[in-house]
Amino acid sequence: TPAPTPTSTSTTHAHRQVVGPSALSVSVPPSPSASAARLSSAAPPPPSPAMSLRKYEEDLREVLQVEIEKEGQRQAALERVTDEVERAKLVKVFASEREEAKRRILALSGKISQSPTPGVGGGRG
Repeated sequence: TPAPTPTSTSTTHAHRQVVGPSALSVSVPPSPSASAARLSSAAPPPPSPAMSLRKYEEDLREVLQVEIEKEGQRQAALERVTDEVERAKLVKVFASEREEAKRRILALSGKISQSPTPGVGGGRG
């Protein structure tokens, strides 16, 4: 007997079904090239400027909140230390931590000021 000739095809996410004239249903896995094409075309679109701006603002708020908490902890640690050598070490470490926080804050602030404002043609600032 001859093999059934496909009369219609329907595509699902996992497999392609080929339906023959005698209602024979055969499940065929997609080809690797078809899977690769589907994956490469499914890349998410770049974030909109408004989404980027909101993300930068949220990140900045979070960094500021964390740094406020850390600063309180730094001050409490300095108040507890009685040894001047130990205090000098802490002051140096804390200064380095503050500089790093300052760099993060300035970087996020710069991204916010360079982001286009929704509904306006230019940047903020």
